[in-house]
Amino acid sequence: MKNILINSGILLYAYPLGFIIGSVIIRRILIFIDPANQQLMGGRGIKIRNEGFWIGMCEHFLVVTFIFANQFTALGIVFAARGIVRSDQIKQNASYFLLGMLLSLCFATFVALTAKGLFYLINPSLLSLFSPASN
Repeated sequence: MKNILINSGILLYAYPLGFIIGSVIIRRILIFIDPANQQLMGGRGIKIRNEGFWIGMCEHFLVVTFIFANQFTALGIVFAARGIVRSDQIKQNASYFLLGMLLSLCFATFVALTAKGLFYLINPSLLSLFSPASN
């Protein structure tokens, strides 16, 4: 029972809490670098009705899941898809979108790797579950 609670806490950290904390940190960094970025983000505060919020949540979910599954090359797909979808916006303000994209992917990767490390620390038998298959 104790391991179930600990593992549930780690998953809670990796998925919803990691996304919310990451959103706040990334937002503050982008506004710190250039206060005009606040207008690009739709004003003050994180807006749940903003499609960018939901796209970011899905992106965070995919990054964490791919890292848990040791599918690091799939991260390139997430990165490329985001670049293609936002290509028009990237042309207008490349540094803002590139920095936001990199911060988002780096933070999600950090959260996933720390959560994965905690899983291994708590339950070393999980190491074989997440290890790449050997031929």
